[in-house]
Amino acid sequence: PIRLPVLREFSKQSASFKFVVNEQTDLEEIEGLLGEIGEVDRSSVFVMPQGTGASELASKGAWLAESCSKTGFNYTHRLHVALWGNKRGT
Repeated sequence: PIRLPVLREFSKQSASFKFVVNEQTDLEEIEGLLGEIGEVDRSSVFVMPQGTGASELASKGAWLAESCSKTGFNYTHRLHVALWGNKRGT
């Protein structure tokens, strides 16, 4: 379960929030959650594409990066997956 009081307290202490995004509806869910938390500085929100291979990350990363320019979220990449694949310990 999502513990909103805990997330609200984190947001007061300049915490960063990081989400993995698989599809556009995930961004809508993130927006809803942030609305429930309250005042969250969008520069402290990081999103990365879900993917287990370089081509999947590139495909999802393209539209996600574009969405970030509209939402004010930070785009981050799963560089370790792009470079070495979906392996433990990388």
